[in-house]
Amino acid sequence: MFRKLFLLFNTIRFLKPEQLYYQVFYKLKWPFIKYISYNNYKHHALYKIRWNSRELVMSNNKLFAPLRFTFLNLSHEFKGTINWNFDGHGKLWNYNLQYFDFLHDPSIDHITKQHLVDDFSNKLLSGYIKPEPYPVSLRIINWFLFYGDTGYTSKVFTDALKYQVHYLECNLEYHILANHYLENLLSLSVASIGLQDGALSRKIFPKLRAQLEEQLFKDGGHYERSPMYHCIVLSRLLLLYELSINNPGKFSNFHELKPDIEAMCGWLSAFIYTNGTYELVNDSIKNIAPNPNELLKVATLLGINTKQIKLADSGFRKFKSNNYEALVDVGNISPSYQPGHTHAGMLAFNIQYNGSPFIVDMGTSTYNASERRYFERSTSAHNTVVVNQKDQFQIWSSFRVGARAKISIIKETEKTISASHNGYNQYGIVHQRDFSFYGHIEVKDYLVGKDCTSTLYIYFDNTIRNVSLNFNEISISEKIKIRFDDPLNVLIEQYQQSIGFNKFEEAFLAKVLFKKTIIIQISFP
Repeated sequence: MFRKLFLLFNTIRFLKPEQLYYQVFYKLKWPFIKYISYNNYKHHALYKIRWNSRELVMSNNKLFAPLRFTFLNLSHEFKGTINWNFDGHGKLWNYNLQYFDFLHDPSIDHITKQHLVDDFSNKLLSGYIKPEPYPVSLRIINWFLFYGDTGYTSKVFTDALKYQVHYLECNLEYHILANHYLENLLSLSVASIGLQDGALSRKIFPKLRAQLEEQLFKDGGHYERSPMYHCIVLSRLLLLYELSINNPGKFSNFHELKPDIEAMCGWLSAFIYTNGTYELVNDSIKNIAPNPNELLKVATLLGINTKQIKLADSGFRKFKSNNYEALVDVGNISPSYQPGHTHAGMLAFNIQYNGSPFIVDMGTSTYNASERRYFERSTSAHNTVVVNQKDQFQIWSSFRVGARAKISIIKETEKTISASHNGYNQYGIVHQRDFSFYGHIEVKDYLVGKDCTSTLYIYFDNTIRNVSLNFNEISISEKIKIRFDDPLNVLIEQYQQSIGFNKFEEAFLAKVLFKKTIIIQISFP
């Protein structure tokens, strides 16, 4: 009991006061939402907003005739009518059903789309569907874009759209903050254009600017340290910026977002590999966010200058050689008050060789509370060192972090970086890791303090098949050599690599047992 209370205390103490207040306030308020009349915009006319950059919306292959939906690599076919509250594949699947991204899929006929928005609108206004701020935010954007494309209107559709704008304005996710709150503000910004409401724009814009100042590191990275969420936020900002250009009027202040977009483009350009992909660090999943190269292309077409930056306070470092690129994670938990997408992978590293994945982050396959969710966030699921079979910090539930670890950068040059973290202080141990990137890669792990037996993990991509072990040396296709100095034991095992939500491929991993020190030398042909 005491342990659970201590875990809860170490989770709650990092929250902002407004999060605590709104956790209670919304729990008391939301059961009565259906009795609240959100009709502030009922007399507003809808404006057909103009937009061109279809690359900013992931819309295809989600709805198949007649009513079969596929999200998160899971499908469900409804018979006759849609149960918009269906949660048989989990809450996130239901959220995706309610986003209405598929409205922008050109392969779906307009009659089907009209039927779906009207059906949803009727059930929302009748109270059958309970609105929630996050899916409402994404749905508002998609519905305004749909109206802009088609001009489709029906009383129930327009009533439901304007109802949701007022609902969202009154139910911003102060209890969650981070990317959820930012999505709320971006959605209302689009709504201000779609309703031609300058008052709403003037109300939301200062909050949006304040959040971008808070949520972007100085190097331009999004503070949740997930390249997937970085791309999602950037796609929304690019859309809003394009709308402000294509739909002139009372919304010229959205042009002021340009420096933030430039910074985010600069970070993305520095973070991605040469082949245009990114490492799936923290909560990142393939094919959820728009393609990085497409985002940078849209930015260029909109006159956005992609700044050349070096990764810094976002906590990542990139090192390049003739035939490899390496990413090192030397970042702290961020943001402290909302670390739900954080993984316990401090001091982990990943490598692409000749433009292909080699040593990888194993990825994320689920947000559902489960053993798999816990494992994917755990230290043992990352290319770093585990002491006493414990995580670097307390991860629990689907999105919770209790007691925290902190990274300290010891020394850094153009080709090297040394850092340590105190996540194992309770065992009298500090983990220090020194990286050097020259013709070959060398990684030195030091466990400073008490004696212990620890495990180093190295995860290989599923495309790496020819893996052989000769005592303390691993050979990859008889070309790449990974040598461990003075290990207690080296094992090659198989694991399930997450290559998407609910999608896996068999791959190899190396487990290296050692005492106080281990040196890894990776040589390329």
